Amino acid sequence: MTAVTASEARTRFSELINLVGVAKERVVIERHQRPIAALVSIEEMQLLDDLLDAARDDIAVQERLAKIRATRQHKNAVDMLVWPGEQVVLTPESFADVVDQVRYPRPATPALKDLMAADGD
Repeated sequence: MTAVTASEARTRFSELINLVGVAKERVVIERHQRPIAALVSIEEMQLLDDLLDAARDDIAVQERLAKIRATRQHKNAVDMLVWPGEQVVLTPESFADVVDQVRYPRPATPALKDLMAADGD
């Protein structure tokens, strides 16, 4: 198995696709030393799909699939969050709260105003 950073994956994408497609090597993509995605051959993906279909009755598998589906439903929330130079990592449970805050911002509380004023000193 090969591990690369996300920026390295961008620059070596064609090479990594060949490594996966021809040599059937798995490639793990990391961000901040944490695995975030993987590239696998189509044959391995089809095998994983078949195994997943066979395991759908398992409660633990159902719970993990539910978490994945919840994340997919809220993926558009990430597109709404843009902070230059900052990375935001959200749990599936926090997506709805963040979307709500972006769509319907609330006025700053007095405590937050005091904190922001103190930060400028």
